[in-house]
Amino acid sequence: MSQYFKILSDVDAARNEVEKARRAADDSLNRAKSAPKPHEITNPAFVALFEAHQRDREVLFAAMRTFDRAQESLQSVEQNTISVEDHGDHS
Repeated sequence: MSQYFKILSDVDAARNEVEKARRAADDSLNRAKSAPKPHEITNPAFVALFEAHQRDREVLFAAMRTFDRAQESLQSVEQNTISVEDHGDHS
């Protein structure tokens, strides 16, 4: 059962990282949107801000993948717990 609580804690931590990364990506997108026009590759200020947003998005996607894996681990432990409870532990 302690493994369950460890994984549950991992899920919560991963969820917090997703929220943090989402806020950072939203903020960097808003900075890019508020850059002086034109919003194209000829504008170095916009390019720098947009590249920062791209990096923040990659961090967000990595956090989301970690969160998904943590949720899958939790579901696996829950399934195993249900299976043992239903069939008894015969070891």
